[in-house]
Amino acid sequence: MYITMYFCLSSALIESQTCLVGNQKECAENETVAVATQYSVDVANQWARSIENMHWLHDGHHSTVMSQLEAVHRRSNVPPSQMKVVDIACGEGIYARKLSDRFGYERIVAVDKSRAQIDTAMNRTASSRYPDIDYHQMDVPIDTLSAADIESLGGPFDIALANWLFSYADSKPDLLRMMEWTNRLMKPGGTLIAWTVAVEDLRDADEGVVKNSKFRIEQRFEGENGKKEEGRVWQGENEKEYVCSIYSFNTYETLFEIAGFRDVHFLEHHEYVAGNELSNCTREERAMFDELITWKGCILKVFTATKL
Repeated sequence: MYITMYFCLSSALIESQTCLVGNQKECAENETVAVATQYSVDVANQWARSIENMHWLHDGHHSTVMSQLEAVHRRSNVPPSQMKVVDIACGEGIYARKLSDRFGYERIVAVDKSRAQIDTAMNRTASSRYPDIDYHQMDVPIDTLSAADIESLGGPFDIALANWLFSYADSKPDLLRMMEWTNRLMKPGGTLIAWTVAVEDLRDADEGVVKNSKFRIEQRFEGENGKKEEGRVWQGENEKEYVCSIYSFNTYETLFEIAGFRDVHFLEHHEYVAGNELSNCTREERAMFDELITWKGCILKVFTATKL
């Protein structure tokens, strides 16, 4: 999860974070506001608890990514044991561990800009069980990323995961920089897979409760007078609240082309996968995921792209 999140989870956050529900101009002017580049340990733990409480949603996130990776390997002549993966905005390392358990990649390099998140990930990743995973704290993206930097990190990489990275680009130039940074890490022909916040037609996106209160998800556009437009959107997921940025499919497709990618594809409804038989989801919870994720007003999306 990308660490420029705007949490309203606890008093552990810096006081200036109250601008989320206050003066947005002050937010923009005060760079120290909680676009905080570090999670506190308390907030990292709260994030983990929130994922557990909404496990039916996050199990669907994980299962969909795994399904897309399986599709990559069906098409590839290179076995996973000869592939290297970078997990960008890795959070507490749940995807890195799932990838290691499932595919047996040559190397998984997981990066995040939060020291607390990296510490949590390392504590939850036993080196004896996961010798193939390396964690690194680093800013994402950084302006300077030389070939030597990429090599020292373990790259270039065959596959890049960037779950919830691009949704924290504050502007289209920021979004393009993230895409270009990701591109530099990858091998030509490499595959990018990511969850993000996007919609084909902004007019379809729900304002307020998403479809039905049973999902415990809300979203509000933060444009002038709540106008549905690209930019900041507030999201509430159970007890967790944050602000990210929404962009249209067209914006993503255009900027990815500029950044050196091709074949940008937002998943069709049938390509999303609810929690599988190995998850803790009941049949009813899997049905909830399917109902939510295929709802036209939902802005949680997965896309794939290929580096030129």
